[in-house]
Amino acid sequence: DGAYEPAILKYKQLLDQYPFDANAEEASLKIAQAHYQNQKYQEAIAAYADFQRMHPTSENLPSVQYHIGMSYLAQASTSDRDQEPLRQALTYFANLVDRYPTSPWTEKARLRQRECRESLAKHHRDIAAWYIRHDNIQAAESRLANLLSDYPDTDAAADTLDLFAREYGKRDDNESATLARATLLRHHPNG
Repeated sequence: DGAYEPAILKYKQLLDQYPFDANAEEASLKIAQAHYQNQKYQEAIAAYADFQRMHPTSENLPSVQYHIGMSYLAQASTSDRDQEPLRQALTYFANLVDRYPTSPWTEKARLRQRECRESLAKHHRDIAAWYIRHDNIQAAESRLANLLSDYPDTDAAADTLDLFAREYGKRDDNESATLARATLLRHHPNG
């Protein structure tokens, strides 16, 4: 009913008094879930990690992986901020997809992977655009190379290639503009 802190305390007391009880696994999971529902994401990550260590064969591990990823994703901010939470979330979602391909959580993780990849690509796009605005085309090209290396299939990559094609056109660099458009068509033939 939203009383997460008292619930966490009661579950911890249960675990302290009866660590080998048949309900210990469920209590451990409930602690992590309560932190997550209470939007205490760092605590949730730690509690889910404890659950993984204590119950390495649990059937709940796909859900745990998903919620750790979601805890990192919830901590992500705008594309001009540190992207480490997104990278961590992407790692957990990818692990879930790889390790538990038949889990009901896998499809959700795939959608979240796409979301993380798009956000990370937008980060590169925004930095490249900033460099272009400040007339540092070499630094912008370096960001474009990273973007195309890591996230070529994202919408942000398509936007960035279009931005570069227009920028090269303004600079009368027709060869580079044509190359940017050809790369755009190769990675995004339908868009």
